[in-house]
Amino acid sequence: MKSLPVVVSLLLILLASGCTDSKVFKGEGFEIQYPENWSKTESENSVVFTSPLNAGLNIETIPSEGEPLDTYIKNIKEARYEMSSSLVFEPEKTIRIPLLLGKVKTTVTGKQLIYTTNSGSKKIKVFETITKFNNTIYRISFVSSEENYSKEIKEVNESLATFTIIRN
Repeated sequence: MKSLPVVVSLLLILLASGCTDSKVFKGEGFEIQYPENWSKTESENSVVFTSPLNAGLNIETIPSEGEPLDTYIKNIKEARYEMSSSLVFEPEKTIRIPLLLGKVKTTVTGKQLIYTTNSGSKKIKVFETITKFNNTIYRISFVSSEENYSKEIKEVNESLATFTIIRN
């Protein structure tokens, strides 16, 4: 259980950061805290949290029978390249995402993608966290103008530190 100290450390960082003005959202198989001043819009397989600066944090649960996570991520990257010739990816990172199995806390592996692209005359920065557990892909996307990205990424990271996949 080497991952338990990591989860505890993330929780301590979150508590120390003063992220107390938050709400809890319980979705289909996951839970996350989000800033109190962000709005929430739910649909069938996703929820979008929108910041006061109009940036969006979208969480999708996508059924995935048998497709490996790496294949799914490769397909996402290819689709993004087809949509934009101005796309610039930062190096991909492997991350650990908390998983609660009944009362047992552990983690699952995920990938983090960060990229910029043009949308009309504006530069857009996108931060995606993607993982898979039990035939469900969890895709968390944060989209912001490049100028507002640095203003909001701290709150996004605080929320992401609380994201937990829950299976009873």
